[in-house]
Amino acid sequence: MPRPALSVPSRLARRLAAPMATLPSATTTPRTAPATALRACRQCRLPASRRLFSTTPRAAVRASSSRLAAPSIAAYKPQASLEPAALSDTEYHALADDYLEKLVVRLEDMQDAREDVDVEYSSGVLTLAFDPSESTGGRARTYVINKQPPNKQIWLSSPVSGPKRYDWVVDGSSGSSGSGGGRWIYLKDNTAFNDLLRDEIGLDLDDQGCEEQ
Repeated sequence: MPRPALSVPSRLARRLAAPMATLPSATTTPRTAPATALRACRQCRLPASRRLFSTTPRAAVRASSSRLAAPSIAAYKPQASLEPAALSDTEYHALADDYLEKLVVRLEDMQDAREDVDVEYSSGVLTLAFDPSESTGGRARTYVINKQPPNKQIWLSSPVSGPKRYDWVVDGSSGSSGSGGGRWIYLKDNTAFNDLLRDEIGLDLDDQGCEEQ
């Protein structure tokens, strides 16, 4: 005789239905978690010393920044550019020859006083050679100085500062281009030929009574 169908759920069905009955309904449970988290956040505020934002009003910040002194920047004063004098060929040769002859005389005096100096002057070309010594840092040095008539310049080849071209520049107080008021000047940095001779060779042509160092 067959067994009649049960009208009650089976044991397995009852087990599966029990957890479903205990779950809270999504439609009936109020959403209180965000409000609770917000209240907790308000209660655990960081102390003022650890805050990462400024509490100073924006208006006060703008007022204090406007009172800051602007950095003082000195006005740039470009170096006055010098212009070579307008020399005739006769004036140029007279000035260049006179300068080189005075330089040769002083260098020959240096040659007589020192064994490491050799001076040679021929056809407008002056060669000054220093043998290796303590004064030259143990290295040989050779300077070549010559006239350059097409450009009305005196050219220099220095083992220390390199090649330079010097023009005759007249002082503002001098009225004549060929007078003694001018100097041979390297126009790229406005330095005089005499300055280089003093700094690199130890010869001061500005003081005719000064002995070589």
